[in-house]
Amino acid sequence: MRERGYAGPTLRISARVRGGVARFVNDRWAPPPLPQRRPNVFMALVFDPKAMLPMMVLFASETIPKGAEALLDYGPAYWRVAAHTLIREHALSCSDSLRTITHLRRALEALQLQGVSGWASSSSEGDAD
Repeated sequence: MRERGYAGPTLRISARVRGGVARFVNDRWAPPPLPQRRPNVFMALVFDPKAMLPMMVLFASETIPKGAEALLDYGPAYWRVAAHTLIREHALSCSDSLRTITHLRRALEALQLQGVSGWASSSSEGDAD
């Protein structure tokens, strides 16, 4: 859209909030050693002045057989943002897990201090006969 004079903030399209069938279009990229896939769809961004939103318009560059993937080249900018987002989400998930583990450890220590046995120790009592 910058080529058409758009000077606003960087746009990111996310199917998390809204979207139609375009959410099912996949990137052509495949990890090595898998063969790279050829895009069969191309996209144009247009601005809908009535809705005051950018719209993603998809066009098939060839006949796409029923059941085949619609593939688009997301481009390197997408993966730079996606990598940053995935790393941030993973870090938040790890942070949440660490807080949960810390909370559970403190709860188990409190139970042990209260004399509740069998929670903080991995050894079993009364095994020796």
